[in-house]
Amino acid sequence: METDLVMLLLSSALLTISSITDFRRKEVPDFLTNTFILFGILSQLTIFLSTWNWSRLIWVTISSTFSIAVGMLLYFSGIWGGGDVKVLAACALLFGYVGEDELFFLKFFSNFLLVGALYGSVFFLLVFLRNFSKISKERKIANFTLIILIFLSSLLFSDFWYMIVMTGFLIWLSLNADWVENSMKKYVEIPKLTEGDWLVRPVRYGRIVVEPRATGLTREDLRKLKKLYRMGRVKKVLIKEGVPFVPAFLVAFILTLIFRDFLVLKLVTSSLVVSP
Repeated sequence: METDLVMLLLSSALLTISSITDFRRKEVPDFLTNTFILFGILSQLTIFLSTWNWSRLIWVTISSTFSIAVGMLLYFSGIWGGGDVKVLAACALLFGYVGEDELFFLKFFSNFLLVGALYGSVFFLLVFLRNFSKISKERKIANFTLIILIFLSSLLFSDFWYMIVMTGFLIWLSLNADWVENSMKKYVEIPKLTEGDWLVRPVRYGRIVVEPRATGLTREDLRKLKKLYRMGRVKKVLIKEGVPFVPAFLVAFILTLIFRDFLVLKLVTSSLVVSP
């Protein structure tokens, strides 16, 4: 029990520090995630050799394998950065098994999907409002019309207001997705680029070519761009900022500690009980 408490405290520290750096700098330092991953591996091995708890070892292995598989899928799809993958892997190693609760990590990941969807939607909305003055007149009219339709439909069909609002919000997201994505693109000076930044347009000069890729800029790409910068050929490049997802990990972790349950199932069960 004391071991689990220590692991949970370390997880809290990892997620808190990572959330702050991810939100402020849009990146998570490698030394931070690598340190916690290494500590997680050594800790779990030490615990196993001292307790021979095969159940713990198996579930930590399952959680770690699952986190790496999902993380790499999202990474190569261009949805997550490398820092997000490493944070998830570190979490699996630190709390893949907590207090005889084999499903703790799966509960955490399930809750993250729920929190992540809400968090991503709120982040999307904030980006939209922050750039509202740049929106065209036609788009403003379309958005206001949609909001009025959602409001009137909710009044007319009050028994289904939550379904109408959710459907309307999804329509609003799809209507503005491209515009919000474009508003998250900005020009950055080459010396300020970091590994993993998502390049929007290819950079070509002579034999030097840097192509956009789903996994972001590599060290070799940065070397080429810095060479062009020193030559005075390219000063800035257009990159796309990603959504800092680590804070959603932190919120999901806190909720999982509090409820120790799959929140989606809890919400569905509650709605069924309330429904006549």
